[in-house]
Amino acid sequence: MLITMENECFISKPPIVLNRNERGQMHCLDEPAIKFADGYEEYYVDGIHFDRKTYERAFILKNMSGKDIMALKNAEQRACIIKYVGIESLVSEMEGKNIDSYIHEYESNKYEYILWDFGLPIRYVQCPDYSTKRVFFLGVPIEMDNVKKAVAWTYEEDEQSYWIDMKMRT
Repeated sequence: MLITMENECFISKPPIVLNRNERGQMHCLDEPAIKFADGYEEYYVDGIHFDRKTYERAFILKNMSGKDIMALKNAEQRACIIKYVGIESLVSEMEGKNIDSYIHEYESNKYEYILWDFGLPIRYVQCPDYSTKRVFFLGVPIEMDNVKKAVAWTYEEDEQSYWIDMKMRT
C-alpha cells in the first residue's frame, strides 16, 4: 500500500482486511473497515471515518443517545449515524418540535427542509443533499424561527440572496 502526500510518502504491506460497500467506499457496520497485520485498524461507514469509541457506540453497542448524536461536531458523522438510526427515531427520542418547514422542487423531485427544536441550546435545520441523497442536520442559532433563513445562515448568506440563487440553479 502506498500513500503519497506533498512532502511525504507512506509505504506499507496491504491490509489483511479491507471492507467496501457497493459504491467502493470503505465501509463495515460490525468490524473495522481496514485491518493491518500489526493490529492497526480504521473504522468507516459509507466512506465516513469514525474513531473507535464513536463507531462502537453508534454501530456495535447501538447505545448512542439522540443528544450524543446531535452533539457530534462532524456533520458527516452525524448524518451517517442518523441514516442508520432513522430520522423518525431520533425525532421521537428527542421529542423534536418542527418549528418550520419548506419543500423545494428540484429536477422533478421534492426535497423537504425542516427546522427542529430538540430542547438544546441550538436548533437544527434538516437539509437534503441533492447529489448524494443524504440528509444533514446543521446547527443554527436558537433564535432561528424560519427554515429558509436558517438554511441561508448555514451558507453565510441572507435569506433572499440564497433562495434566489437556489432558484437559478434549479
